[in-house]
Amino acid sequence: MLAIPDDQGGHRVIVRPDTYVEANLYPSHKGAKDSYNLIAGDFDGRLGSGATGWVIIDSGCPDVVVRVDTEAGGGNPPFKVLDSGGPEPGLKSIDWWGPWRCTPDFSGVIWDRWIFRHLYATGSEGGMGWDMTCALGAEFTVIGVSGSYRSSARMLPTSSWRTPSANRQAPSSSTGAIPNTTRLDSTPTALAQLTI
Repeated sequence: MLAIPDDQGGHRVIVRPDTYVEANLYPSHKGAKDSYNLIAGDFDGRLGSGATGWVIIDSGCPDVVVRVDTEAGGGNPPFKVLDSGGPEPGLKSIDWWGPWRCTPDFSGVIWDRWIFRHLYATGSEGGMGWDMTCALGAEFTVIGVSGSYRSSARMLPTSSWRTPSANRQAPSSSTGAIPNTTRLDSTPTALAQLTI
């Protein structure tokens, strides 16, 4: 993903089905208006891997020990990786730790205008979520595609989340959402368990 050469969009990252022990991934560039980038698991082998199945991103990273960095200060401090104490298998329930990189000074907005297909994330409480942190209010759209199900997701302030409904129309653009689209889901818990 760091090899994406520019912000013109239309780039594809194809991943062979397997389990990848990775965390805090990010691309070098956003997609472009009308030219989204794609990260896709080669679910049925037709994209060149010859393998079938899901791409599983396990951000539990058992060889990594992560703790809240209480010395960093602030209302929601970042994490720190310890040099010793491992292995530490299982769920990492630490703020800012997940499959996609996001910290108080690095926004998930880098994923703007990306399409996600046939990916499954596990091992962290954040799941496939994007936090705008230092880019709050920035334009942001991702699209999740799995089989024939297509949906566009727009990250909304927590106060605008409502009762779960897979077919709920997004609120009007006055709330910052894209009109006439559907959300992948409408509860933070469900979003954290999102399979795309």
